[in-house]
Amino acid sequence: MSDRRDRRRRWVGSDPSADVCRQRQAPEHPRVAWAQARADEHSVRELYFLELAVRAPDEDSANALELYAYEAYKDALAIKEEHGLER
Repeated sequence: MSDRRDRRRRWVGSDPSADVCRQRQAPEHPRVAWAQARADEHSVRELYFLELAVRAPDEDSANALELYAYEAYKDALAIKEEHGLER
């Protein structure tokens, strides 16, 4: 049998990532989670209106739908900037 002294011993309690579920969340976590969820909803709304604009029957309705998509984009951007989220 080979000598195993060179192998690093690893104990069950030595892994710091095992206790990650026991660490407290930052007090701002609910606020950030709420802001991210709202920004995601605005992004989905933007994509929805852009997809409708592509399928629009005429130029005027396509322009109106693109305007709605732009408003959704600006809403998502404002929430992200206000709450300090990444873009």
